[in-house]
Amino acid sequence: MKNVFTALLVFTFASVQAQQDPNFVSEGFSPFWNNPASFGSWNRFSVNAVGSIQPNGFSQPPQRLMTNFEFAIPAGELMNTNSLFEIGGGVNFIATSHGGVRQQIFQVPLNYQIQVKNSALSFGFSPGFRRLDFSDVGWITPSPTPDPLIPDGKQATFQLDAGIFWYGERFYLGMSST
Repeated sequence: MKNVFTALLVFTFASVQAQQDPNFVSEGFSPFWNNPASFGSWNRFSVNAVGSIQPNGFSQPPQRLMTNFEFAIPAGELMNTNSLFEIGGGVNFIATSHGGVRQQIFQVPLNYQIQVKNSALSFGFSPGFRRLDFSDVGWITPSPTPDPLIPDGKQATFQLDAGIFWYGERFYLGMSST
């Protein structure tokens, strides 16, 4: 039974592919970097920027920059209704460089927030674009024939993130797919 479990575990992790969200030392646990439903949840208006350069002796050290603008609109009050809901939104821009690979991400998160007793529940999505540039990598392939699985040049893709966020005065809980 132990061997079956080990084999199942090995084959599960061998077939899974994923990507990693940007990791920033000073702001790694702030929900608005990764969850579009959290935009405008605490602040009515804010602008944030975080960046790092890690000199490690290489000619192209890892560099990261993320800028963020978020806002919240009390839509229930603007429409003269008794409903308590808000619309949150913002703009994200992420630029990373590691070795010869450069990446830029531009997103426009939007969400709908509903008041639930002393807390709020928010549903959000974030359409955007991701651009990868592999032109400075200099892949060396073992054969003279180009490998179709190794990226070459520049790639641009559309991405759509979604999330749910529940928050109160002293807590927050969220789940997102980024």
